[in-house]
Amino acid sequence: MRKWLLAAPKPQQNRMMTAAYGAVAVAGDAEWTSIGESFLAESAGLRLLDLGPLAHVTSVGNWFLAGCPQLTALDLAPLAHVTSVSSSFLFDCAALTALDLSPLAHVTCVGNCFLALCAQLTALDLAPLARVTSVGNSFLYDCSALTVLNLSALAQVTSVSSFLAGCSGLTALDLAPLAHLTCAGSSFLYDCAGLTVLDLSPLAHVSVGDGFLAACAGLTVVDLSSLAHVGSVGGSFLYDCVHLTALDLAPLACVTSVGDCFLSGCSGLTALDLAPLANVNSVGDCFLSDCCGLTALDLSPLSHLSIVGDSFLVGCSALCVLRLDPRFTMLSEAED
Repeated sequence: MRKWLLAAPKPQQNRMMTAAYGAVAVAGDAEWTSIGESFLAESAGLRLLDLGPLAHVTSVGNWFLAGCPQLTALDLAPLAHVTSVSSSFLFDCAALTALDLSPLAHVTCVGNCFLALCAQLTALDLAPLARVTSVGNSFLYDCSALTVLNLSALAQVTSVSSFLAGCSGLTALDLAPLAHLTCAGSSFLYDCAGLTVLDLSPLAHVSVGDGFLAACAGLTVVDLSSLAHVGSVGGSFLYDCVHLTALDLAPLACVTSVGDCFLSGCSGLTALDLAPLANVNSVGDCFLSDCCGLTALDLSPLSHLSIVGDSFLVGCSALCVLRLDPRFTMLSEAED
């Protein structure tokens, strides 16, 4: 499965500053109120930056300081009047190890790829973002060094996509602040491989897109109870969650269709009761593929199934007992 990173268009070559400069101070008499796109973006040699004169700025454009791989610290205090942050804010500033977001206390929305690929951030306090009501795609994407994150500031957010994807260093995550979330979008917590247990109960009203908890290889237990309202699940649902040894599908009783790669690669599963999927009428490609720990499977509960995709149960190498419903002879292969 691919990770999709949705960003603003790639910045043009930065004409304000070249990679030769290691330290920059914005002109002292500047009284700018807004910053356009690609401000000092791709300044590969930039190590220090004084934003002092930007105290009147209320908005920053896409790719603000994006791609500054040697920037090790940044004081955002001059941005205290900023109310909106566009896409790719500090994108790929891979040398940042800490960042104080307090100056962004007036921000109400952040664009795609906020702090994405800031792979050395070890701690981040989101509390100053308490006024934020919307976050773009790929929020904190691939911030793989983060081990702890408090989401309380995001209590007003209702929709996310690729949320925290690639944050493989997280070992625990409280989703309670996301109680108002109605759309999890694609790749929700994708590749958060450090999580071993996750309480989904706060997500009582959420719709499930592609890649929900996919590649969360450390998860040993997942309670799906909060998804009892869900009528369909997208592709790669719990894909490659290799340490899941058991899974209760009972909460998915209302589901009528499942996307590609449903539980594909969940090699730790040794048994699975499909009875709750009695209302499912179509499954995508690679249904339960590579679930090589399954030794027996009863497919008879899938009595309403009429369409199956390619590679149905492919790679289930330990499967030696398979019970079929007589109506499986009427199944048609899903069309491309």
